[in-house]
Amino acid sequence: NAARHAGARGVEVTILAVDGRITAEVRDDGTGFARAEGAADTAGNGLRNMQARAREVGGRLTIESGPGRGTVVRVEAPL
Repeated sequence: NAARHAGARGVEVTILAVDGRITAEVRDDGTGFARAEGAADTAGNGLRNMQARAREVGGRLTIESGPGRGTVVRVEAPL
């Protein structure tokens, strides 16, 4: 998705497990996108679905993006 939709040339994936919680982060250098503050629910279906899945397991999905800044998608959840 980062290459196809955002034209990213680089993607970094980080997964950490600390104190019974897991954090997975995908960071790209693509075009980014404008969105309302903290509103994953106003993004495309893929982001909405990821947010719903994170909630189902007691976790939280955050998205940081902006035009020309790339995108960071992070999920934090209990192990």
